[in-house]
Amino acid sequence: MPNKTKKTIVADVVEKTGVTPSKAKQALETVLGATKRALANGNKVDLEKLGKLKMVSRNPVRRITRNLKNRLPTIETINKKHPKTVRLLGGKDLLRECKATLDLPIDNDSFSRQLVMTRYAQELDITLLELEALLTPRTKG
Repeated sequence: MPNKTKKTIVADVVEKTGVTPSKAKQALETVLGATKRALANGNKVDLEKLGKLKMVSRNPVRRITRNLKNRLPTIETINKKHPKTVRLLGGKDLLRECKATLDLPIDNDSFSRQLVMTRYAQELDITLLELEALLTPRTKG
């Protein structure tokens, strides 16, 4: 599956709304610019079902090096990457939003049970019904 770029997003907006490509590009740039400014100011950006974007700080890494001049170890605090980054927090499971098309159960327990059962059935190369029959306890009688 190819990555989405600004160009493909603009093409999708033009196709769905019928606006000119320059207007669609301007709208996308405005939204992205507002998002960048909000994150730079320390605000969270709520993307509803997808989650919230938040600026977070990375912890610096401390390492011990040997100073050859003084022959004593020194402790350096360095950042391997940029000290701040953007994280996506607490998004809802997007698969659950497609439950009508994917025919997934509504509650978490039955969903995870069905997912595990499906994987076991695939590994054993049997149907779900055969796996259910194997796992149900048999009564003596």
